[in-house]
Amino acid sequence: MTHGSSPAGSQRRSRRSREAVDPEHAPTAPSTGPVDPTAPVVPLQKEPAAEAPTGQARAAQGRAGLLGLPIVALGFVILGILPGGPQTALETVGPIATLALPVLAASALWWQGWPANRLRQPLAGLANLFLIIVGGVVLTIVAQAVVGHVDLVGMVTTPPKGSPTFTTWPWTMPLGVLVFVATLQFTFVNEGWPLRGHTSGVVGGFLVVLASWIVGLAVYFLVVNWDLLPAPAREAIGLGNPGGPVSGLELLGWLAIVTAFQVLFYICLGGWPTNSIRSPGTRIAAANVFVIGGGWLTWALLAKGLGWETPTIAALGASVAAAAVLSAILFDSRPAFSVHDVNARLALTALQIAVGTALLFFGLRGLGNALQVWDRDPVELWVTVSNLNFIAATAIAHVAVFHRWPVPPAPRA
Repeated sequence: MTHGSSPAGSQRRSRRSREAVDPEHAPTAPSTGPVDPTAPVVPLQKEPAAEAPTGQARAAQGRAGLLGLPIVALGFVILGILPGGPQTALETVGPIATLALPVLAASALWWQGWPANRLRQPLAGLANLFLIIVGGVVLTIVAQAVVGHVDLVGMVTTPPKGSPTFTTWPWTMPLGVLVFVATLQFTFVNEGWPLRGHTSGVVGGFLVVLASWIVGLAVYFLVVNWDLLPAPAREAIGLGNPGGPVSGLELLGWLAIVTAFQVLFYICLGGWPTNSIRSPGTRIAAANVFVIGGGWLTWALLAKGLGWETPTIAALGASVAAAAVLSAILFDSRPAFSVHDVNARLALTALQIAVGTALLFFGLRGLGNALQVWDRDPVELWVTVSNLNFIAATAIAHVAVFHRWPVPPAPRA
């Protein structure tokens, strides 16, 4: 069935998508296979989904999002502040969390509880969280080997300037973000193609991570350069230089904007504006052009037209993405979900995300500056990593890995 199908079919696909992410708050058992990224957007449906709760059930589901906020905040504090302060957390936890994001995406969107799906919460969530963390550590070591050389001390320390220690920050970040962006592109923008329908959710999850690494490695070696660091300094720490046309740090700004496009349009808005194209091949091609081209044009406008610095651009893109995740996943698109008029629903969704973006961008920047003096990195880079790796990732883990535990399931409508 295509995106031009009937409202009833649209509602069924929307229901399957939400149930796969949050089965314990769904009215039926979770589906098998990965989350359906082609599910139409709730804000653009002609009517709210048929199973939309009313009365006490709707209020309970709204409270589930509010009760999840302290859990997300706790995850942010544990990951982004406690490990030696914000700057140290950025430089040590940040890269590992970045490399763990594709594993988190596979666990949440493809594996649906595997390999701990026989356990009850919170043991199932803890087991899968352990797998995600181990995967992040292992892939960080792999990334170190790719961009320079393995230095386990450099994974967990912030050595003084001039030290020969090869740190993960910032050298592994472009590769890590490239792999994560490719994971989202395969899963949502490409609608799971070419894996969906040909493999199980478990196998597909492994394959999408592998395919994302292949794409990330290809782009890294073809595009990235580290010319900002003089050759003697690169040699001293063992950093390789692919010699591509784009600075590794500058690439992060564009990738953050692309991530915002992926999350905003293909998770929060269900594939709009390309989801009305009936032909799957044409729709997927148009979606890729829209995300990659639109991301580049937006980055060019901000960087070249307005003269914004790369850290500020990255922080803005990450704030949009995190706000969209909180709106669509943590709050299940509420309160916009309950509005019947399609234009009002879309406007309210846009307002939710705009307000969330402003709160995250300015709030985190103010908090970072209040907590410490940033003598090694711009605070905007901490805002970027905090939004994507510490806030959005915690929200996804809370909903899709822990099934909102310990928040009780909402009553059935």
